[in-house]
Amino acid sequence: MSSELKLLAKPDIRDNILKAELAGLLHNLGKLDPNFLANVVEEEDKPIACQELKEQKYYIPDYRFKRFSAPDLVLLQKGRSIIGGVKWSARIELAQSLLGEFKSQDDRNAIQELVTNWEEAKKIYPLNYHIIEAAWQLNDYLYANGPLYRCSLDKRDRIIKVEQEINSFKEELKLIQNQLLNSEKSQKKELGTKKNSLKKTLEELDVRKDKIVSEIYQIEQDEQATFETKFRAYLLEIVSEKWALADLLTLFWDDFFYQPNNDGYKRQSALEFWFNYSKTTAILSLMILSHAEISIAEKKETTFVKPKWNSLHVATAFGYERQKLNWKNFHDSRHNLLSKSLEFLDHPQKRKNTFKTYCRKILETGLGDTQWPINDINLWDYASTISTLFKAGIAKAILEKRFIKLDEVKWHLLSIRYDGLSFLNQSHHISDLLARRDLLNDALEEVKAIIEVDCPMGNEIYRDENGAILIVPHLIENDGKTIEVLDLPTEKNRTLASLLQERFSRVGSHPLDGELKPSIALSQELHGKEIKLQEAPGWKNPKLQSDPESVSKWWENKNHHGEVCTVCSLRPQGYVESENEWKKHTSEEHKSGQYPIKCNVCKAQSRSICGVCLERRSKRSEKWALNKDHEQEHTIWINEVADTNGRIALLMGRFDLDGWLEGTLIETMQKSASFARVRRCWETTRKFWEEVLQEIIPKIETDQNANEKGNDKGLILKNQKRLRIGGKFESKTEISTLGRFHVYELDLKVVKLNAVWVPPANEESGYFLTADNLCYIAKQLNGPDWNIPEKAAEAIIKKIQNNDLTILEASKYETPSKVKGVLNNVKITTEGIAEYAPLIKIIAEPSVFMALVPAEKANDIALKIKRKFEIELGKVRDRLPIHLGIIYAPRRTPLRAILDAGRNLIQSKKDNWKKRWSEWEVEKVNPETWDLKNAPDLFRTVKFTNGIEWELPMKMGNDKTPDYWYLHFLSKSPDKIDTISNENLIHASELKSRIYNENDYQKIKKSGSKVFVNPSTFDFEFLDTSGRRFEIFYDKDAKRPIRPNRPYLLDELVKFGKIWDVISDVNIGLTNSQINALIELIEKRRTDWKITNANEKTFNDFIEDALKETWGKNWSKEKIKENHELLKDAAASGMLADVIELYMKIMKKNSNKK
Repeated sequence: MSSELKLLAKPDIRDNILKAELAGLLHNLGKLDPNFLANVVEEEDKPIACQELKEQKYYIPDYRFKRFSAPDLVLLQKGRSIIGGVKWSARIELAQSLLGEFKSQDDRNAIQELVTNWEEAKKIYPLNYHIIEAAWQLNDYLYANGPLYRCSLDKRDRIIKVEQEINSFKEELKLIQNQLLNSEKSQKKELGTKKNSLKKTLEELDVRKDKIVSEIYQIEQDEQATFETKFRAYLLEIVSEKWALADLLTLFWDDFFYQPNNDGYKRQSALEFWFNYSKTTAILSLMILSHAEISIAEKKETTFVKPKWNSLHVATAFGYERQKLNWKNFHDSRHNLLSKSLEFLDHPQKRKNTFKTYCRKILETGLGDTQWPINDINLWDYASTISTLFKAGIAKAILEKRFIKLDEVKWHLLSIRYDGLSFLNQSHHISDLLARRDLLNDALEEVKAIIEVDCPMGNEIYRDENGAILIVPHLIENDGKTIEVLDLPTEKNRTLASLLQERFSRVGSHPLDGELKPSIALSQELHGKEIKLQEAPGWKNPKLQSDPESVSKWWENKNHHGEVCTVCSLRPQGYVESENEWKKHTSEEHKSGQYPIKCNVCKAQSRSICGVCLERRSKRSEKWALNKDHEQEHTIWINEVADTNGRIALLMGRFDLDGWLEGTLIETMQKSASFARVRRCWETTRKFWEEVLQEIIPKIETDQNANEKGNDKGLILKNQKRLRIGGKFESKTEISTLGRFHVYELDLKVVKLNAVWVPPANEESGYFLTADNLCYIAKQLNGPDWNIPEKAAEAIIKKIQNNDLTILEASKYETPSKVKGVLNNVKITTEGIAEYAPLIKIIAEPSVFMALVPAEKANDIALKIKRKFEIELGKVRDRLPIHLGIIYAPRRTPLRAILDAGRNLIQSKKDNWKKRWSEWEVEKVNPETWDLKNAPDLFRTVKFTNGIEWELPMKMGNDKTPDYWYLHFLSKSPDKIDTISNENLIHASELKSRIYNENDYQKIKKSGSKVFVNPSTFDFEFLDTSGRRFEIFYDKDAKRPIRPNRPYLLDELVKFGKIWDVISDVNIGLTNSQINALIELIEKRRTDWKITNANEKTFNDFIEDALKETWGKNWSKEKIKENHELLKDAAASGMLADVIELYMKIMKKNSNKK
């Protein structure tokens, strides 16, 4: 056993491990081909599939997805001439011919029994059967084709052309045959001659076609052989075993192994019987073990349905099938990946990251299985995890200098964990927050590089806001004693744990350096099937901690002492890492005031922060101002996000994934909780949030009356403008007194305009770049059409062009601005300045999402997210809740207060996910009965007794196949059962309505189906003061004592818009004063009467009278009449007051009724 991990860093060993990883990524590449798909559809569709492949010129004869290359016959010592001589047509014939290769009489008797009675004998002599089966597969692969086969599309045009000729002559022959039936006797001879001539021509064309096909196939097979030779040139040499990649990727499959009692950890190679005595198969065994740990765990007893050829769909983890499988790109994509693979093999370390990114892009387009319901895991999900196990297993063999028994091969989860949200919440400015977010990402990338490339022993498998989890090998001594991987020495004799801590802390120009110290730990050793994220140390409740030694170092110098930094809360204000900076601060020149603006210590102290946090903030501003990496297409300024009322919204979302990542709830979809499927769950939710950022928020188009369908009408979050403002700056000191990339306020008298100073560079004069919502500024200036970005910019230009502007030091929260100077003869332009979307992404992780958006648009965006959730996760909405929250605030509210409030708003209300469920009773289902196999409808509507109504998608993506798998409700609460089984589930097709007494509808004759739901929720709060955030907390019933209506069920969010539509209607609504008077009256009576039950009769009678009196004669009009119950219930529950607070007080909307 090597005691040092630096062995893995040796170039030749590192390259071997990276080659092993590539082998794992490519091991299932054969499935990325339409010929594989054509073999796994319904039997009656296979001829249709084959014909279309020929028409599309992608047909490959004798395609085998497992056959990476033809086996190298040099490997065989026994049976070489028989196995490699001819293509055998039957296993029994091959077995008969190989009988002489078996020397033992017992073996010969077993083979003879197989020849005589194959099916019975293979049960009695399984090892001998597998030895013959291995020979059969070798023979088959010698003459078959695989993923290295490339179709010559241009050459195949010749086949298409001949087929067109044949079809043309066939049509002509058919016409003549019809004419013969109806012709005169005198014409029959001539027609008969033509018929015979056409038949002869067709025969000649068929011969010609067969010859062309044979020639082209031979050319393509020769090219395949050449390609195979290239891959065979790359060898994987581990310990004392050597394999060409081409053979490794062909011979590792279970077809070549015997498993006694179907025990995958007891595999015996069936190939070793035929191989040279010196050839062992430990590497092959490790590869198939890695594959089986993920793939075999995938299988579960359920109803599998094969798709039709035209119904190949890709599903998400939760059954949403948005698109058909696009197999027409597979052929070219696969060969592009193979070419990239050869480039990688020449320089593994150099091309590792770019290759892996490209590999993911390609493999994500293919499916591991096409059958429902297991068509949710793509080839990348399988390959990336399997390659990780194989890579770690190879590293283990190298370090232990041996291959051990398969049942002893195990792995660890290596966790790098911390409380990421708390770390981000310490930010005062957006630039602080983004810098911290990027620092964490860079630090994790550095840790990832150590484990994946520098000292390759595994891969990162999971990352979220609280860190990362990686897989590394479990190491043992020859005597069976466990070796602690984290304690092993690496470069400079540092332990792996200390190296990871150091690299995490030191990455970047302004690193964390102990400011945040992650918890680094290993799980217990695990078989691949046992790997679960919950096994990782620090998975729950990660801690935010700093390194005490680093903190002590920052305070060692008494000259640096002062108040603590208001951002990191660790270093002294004004602390700088550079001694030269400190000397500059204490120099005579500085004391004389010669260059105070250049003193980072003074700048930091003036902002009440340390020099490290100052530099992080400044670098972010500089990157934006100079438009590095197209940074100006986004924004880093809260004022640019604020709406035309000067308000912002922190939009947050959280998926309750605990039961899914644990694997328990996956079983409710009639699928196994394999690690690949668990991975698919979090990848699906992460992609959901990424699409919210990329597609919904920037492109959302809804009007003020956005309804539950999310109908798109008017523009929202349209691109905003910026201004470039130049001029001559005058001050008591030189122009250098303006801080580089510092934010200042330009005094427009009525309002102050925020702008960033971009200093002179490359003979270009300095200028200000606006960092404010120009529509808001134009509104304050009473500019015409101020809500149109172009018009807003024009209004501001008109106001200040060629005038003088007073420049102010940007004010802090509740602190007045200070004059810096005057900008004379102002010149403004919008040319060459990037437009931006008013959005700041904070995080988008599997569970948690945060973004800053304009306050007036946040509710519309929430409705869009709700609709996306219903469409894409509607099949599991009862078990996978989404929690949306919005914190509204004036734009000058401290960011830390907003983030703190947001975190409180979406935190898990109960720690144990099994206790978050509520019992719901079905009121009505439509249609009343549902024949799962034959129902023509796509949806079934379910209305619950709490008023919530769901439209359940009862079919799969082809709109024909019944959904047997996903639509299962829990009939018992998870905290009341040990394991979830079909006995605890009720399918949506089995739900029953309540039955009422025919003579008295108020009496229930029979209850409806009762199910348990983990409900999605929506909550919001307006921070009119920073202290309001302390009112956001939840009781044992997951309600807010100060706001007892909140959180609302997410489905109730639609009611908010509907109530506002009615109450603000231009014809039958209420005026602003009527609305305010009504709310004041109802809420005062609620307080005076101490109403705690919204169903209290006297209170409800009062509400009905109040509504009638306020609406007057309009109360009986149809639009109001049809919403009587909605309005009465909303007024009684307090929802009406919340609707008015949201629309009128927060978003500052006015009623259309005048």
